Amino acid sequence: MVRDEYRIRELIEQHKRIKEIVEKHPTVSSLSTLFLQKGERDLQVANTNFDAGSKEKDKLLQSAFFNWVVVIAYYSMFHSARGVLAKISVYASEDNVHEAVLNGMYHYYAYQGLMARKLFFMLEDAKEAKDEAIRMIEKLETARTRRGNVNYEVAQAVKETAAKDSLKDAKEFVEAMRALIK
Repeated sequence: MVRDEYRIRELIEQHKRIKEIVEKHPTVSSLSTLFLQKGERDLQVANTNFDAGSKEKDKLLQSAFFNWVVVIAYYSMFHSARGVLAKISVYASEDNVHEAVLNGMYHYYAYQGLMARKLFFMLEDAKEAKDEAIRMIEKLETARTRRGNVNYEVAQAVKETAAKDSLKDAKEFVEAMRALIK
């Protein structure tokens, strides 16, 4: 699922050309903590839904709770990612925002090394640090795909294990984004 670095660079230039991404935005950095807080609240709601789903006896209702865990877990990651982009004064506009944020995370944090330098600095191998950063961003991409599947597939029954995986990835991702913002 890794997105090609050169293709990402082209997509970023396209996002910038049509103002879906604005670099050196004069005020967006002040919103980075607010985006993170929104992501953290979403994560709390996803946890609450998981707990409710785990206790639910009706299988259809249980699946509905787990469905929302997957959806909200993605949004916790998405808002946190917007926060780290804002931290470096990169604004992702509302137009095509999900794709712009994902491409922005690959471009600025994986391929330009911001995440590797800040989170994985303890790894001696620079390539290993870059790979770890890419794996973290792939979690966001996977969560986006899962969210799309459960949101738009009518017959999608979400099992507890899928919800648990989504929640685990979201917790790890939001924690990493918190470290990048603080």
